[in-house]
Amino acid sequence: MLRSTILLALVAAAALALPVQQAAQSVFVCPLCQGFVHQYEQKYFDRIDEFKATLDDKCLAFWGPTFAQICVNAFNNKMDEVKEQLEKKYSPLNVCQALALCK
Repeated sequence: MLRSTILLALVAAAALALPVQQAAQSVFVCPLCQGFVHQYEQKYFDRIDEFKATLDDKCLAFWGPTFAQICVNAFNNKMDEVKEQLEKKYSPLNVCQALALCK
């Protein structure tokens, strides 16, 4: 938890220096996506409806204000697809690559 908090603080600090358009393609998005998918898999896998209903809040809490909209855009209407990929044992990296958030 502390590690995630420190990482998010560093990401937020670095992201403030980036224009919004560049933020979506920054090196920070892929690790954020992987962490977010991992968190979903660990905490909400069997409660996908609850996760979808609070996606905006979860994106803001995990991704921070700079990247929250990227998260919402990427995951909105794709949570069923994410769940299917995780059921097939895709890694968070593979899921994020499918969402075009990782190369």
